[in-house]
Amino acid sequence: AGGQSSRIREITIENVMGSTMKIALWGSAANQVRNDPIDCDSTPWPVLVDVCSTFVKNYHGKVTLSSTNVTKVYNNVDICPYARPPLHIMVPTRKGKTTIHIFDSDNRKTISQLLTAKWDPSFQAANVIMCNATATNVMIESGWHYLACPRCSKKVLSDNGDLWCNKSKAKVDMPIARYMLRFEVEYHTGTTVFVALDSEIQNLVCLTVAELIGTSEDNAKETIMSGFSQILHKVVDF
Repeated sequence: AGGQSSRIREITIENVMGSTMKIALWGSAANQVRNDPIDCDSTPWPVLVDVCSTFVKNYHGKVTLSSTNVTKVYNNVDICPYARPPLHIMVPTRKGKTTIHIFDSDNRKTISQLLTAKWDPSFQAANVIMCNATATNVMIESGWHYLACPRCSKKVLSDNGDLWCNKSKAKVDMPIARYMLRFEVEYHTGTTVFVALDSEIQNLVCLTVAELIGTSEDNAKETIMSGFSQILHKVVDF
């Protein structure tokens, strides 16, 4: 603005699963990054980088964050609020239900505890938990998408040649395709099957279900398996 130049510095961060993200730093933020490469080998553990931004771009399946006046990038684990960040989960607000904003990462259960756990409809936060386990097998042959009602995202059913949503109690003329994929997980306390839904799978494969349906079935399955390879046979928090 006004003919003044502004310095830009692009850096790429990579998480422990190998996913990368490019961050653009502008002005004074760019000056905080040194010219010499960061010596990552001298750090025996991953560096925590907390990126907060309202400007997110997805171009050809690659996610980038461009800094704005509200963008904050934290990489100092000595900052107390970010030394142990919570996992943010947004639950759609419904009548008679509570919106959960933050899930405490201490609310963990083993697989054996999950199998015996009971749903508590009176306290939503108690139903949001974390399980540390290893994904061992993607059950892709059992299907990877379904036709859903555009009103509620529930699976539509065939009824005398028509598609019907039991939840909306209405005929569905134009259903939408959504991801749904089962995968097996194990821990030393047991094994079970988890279900990954639309947003979770899209984050792994970086493609919408509509984009994959437009390709061949073999190519779609190969793309999904490639995305799941980021977590397959690795200990992950679910």
